[in-house]
Amino acid sequence: MYTPSSSYQSSIFGDGWLYKIILENTRDNPLLKLKPIVDRVLKKTDKRLKTYYSPYEGRPSFPCGILFKMLLLEYLYKLSDVAVSKICVHDLLFRWFIGVDVTDPIPDDTTLVKFRKRLKDEGFREIFNELVREAKRFGYGKGKLRIVDATHVFSDTPKLGLIRLIKQGMRKVIEKVEKRSKELALKLAVKYKDSFKRVKKGKEKVEEVKKRALELVKELKGRVDGGVDGLLIKLERVAKGNPDKLVSFTDPDARWGRKSKNFAFGGYKIHIGCEPNGFVTSVETMPGNTNEGVRLRELLEGERRRKLKIKELYADGLYDNAVNREYLKKRKITPYIPSSIPTCQADGFKLEGDRVRCRGGKYSIGKIRQGGGDLYYFSVKDCRGCKWRGRCISPGEIRKKVYFSDCWRLRKEIKKEKYKLRLAVERVIGQAKKWRELGRARYRGLWKVEVQALMTFMVGNLKIMTQGP
Repeated sequence: MYTPSSSYQSSIFGDGWLYKIILENTRDNPLLKLKPIVDRVLKKTDKRLKTYYSPYEGRPSFPCGILFKMLLLEYLYKLSDVAVSKICVHDLLFRWFIGVDVTDPIPDDTTLVKFRKRLKDEGFREIFNELVREAKRFGYGKGKLRIVDATHVFSDTPKLGLIRLIKQGMRKVIEKVEKRSKELALKLAVKYKDSFKRVKKGKEKVEEVKKRALELVKELKGRVDGGVDGLLIKLERVAKGNPDKLVSFTDPDARWGRKSKNFAFGGYKIHIGCEPNGFVTSVETMPGNTNEGVRLRELLEGERRRKLKIKELYADGLYDNAVNREYLKKRKITPYIPSSIPTCQADGFKLEGDRVRCRGGKYSIGKIRQGGGDLYYFSVKDCRGCKWRGRCISPGEIRKKVYFSDCWRLRKEIKKEKYKLRLAVERVIGQAKKWRELGRARYRGLWKVEVQALMTFMVGNLKIMTQGP
């Protein structure tokens, strides 16, 4: 049963003499500035958070405000669920911050886990969005300039090769079967026990493990209910080359991604939008193999639904594509995005309407549609007598051809100094990773990592708000 925060007031001490003594000796503590902001946000979200609880009568719960502020303390001081529950028992300043009396019981770590599972990412996003709205009172969240970027987050699982991943999947299948039929699970464990033995690396051994995994899939498919078929489908795809880039069967939402040619990671990506001062207005969590460059529209549409106006957008070259530029043009947002197309490709050539003019003053005579752009070609006669021929045309060619993508058409020349504003988002991400442990997932599962990201950047926003505009 849902318990509103207003009904859970301190009965004896509250704002009385004991807490007053504590507060007088801790005037510089940031919790004193954070508490009134957090309380206002939770008060405004109280009705919405009630919908995450059952409407039927039951055992009264702890108020959402107490549980949420305990989780907030975790991210402020790098604590676990167990640690924050223990510290709140004897730390009077923590008790005052979460809003309980000296004699009141403290929620244990299991209660915090259930609270996080009850609200999931939707509930925490409600609080995050309300915090962004509340920030307008402090002069934040009103800016019409937005900087977007994404960062990788390692999964909380060991790095597995293909053989170990397949074996892990087979073990998970047998464990799942055991919940439905212990007799069948025992037979499978005996039959496939050789598959779990340690084998040397080699093409023959890999193929043998794949073959045994596919035999297990064929034997069980459609025979056992209880979600086993879904696990079998994942095991089958992993045995056939892992096209889904699965990282681990213990964290089925994590995926293998790549930040550069020489750097691959297994986990997730956190996609954010922020203001130049570091205030984060949008957070989105994605599997590691997602290209954030194609998720720009979804991120900005979320801000539009929350009535956050944007006039300028800064991003790196990964966001340089025709779809994004068309969308930004439609929304009347000025993009400050460096081109991903090499500048030498069109060096000395200018697009004028539906034709291209070269440095010799000649115009293209036609074009061919190719991929996401047009290939313009010049007259053989014009190119034959051109003084720039030696520097312009490659050996073996008789005429010049220039390719202009649709993205290039939408691109505007921007002073390079403007691009320096993009560094603000790098600072925000760096602080989140260094001081609030965003580099590695605390939990397993997409929505749980989403909660971690939302809480991490809420803490960052609160610190900015307490410093003043």
